[in-house]
Amino acid sequence: MFSNSDLILALHRSREADLIRAARADSVAARARRRVARWHPRRPGPAPMQP
Repeated sequence: MFSNSDLILALHRSREADLIRAARADSVAARARRRVARWHPRRPGPAPMQP
């Protein structure tokens, strides 16, 4: 059976891992967006229609 401090530590660790995973996903998404922006520069004017 968990002691209280063990439970708190485990909870904290899982939260930390969650935050790390979220940050990593965010940086990956940002990198992908930058890459897309490089290949598809925004032109002034109306946005092209999505098919």
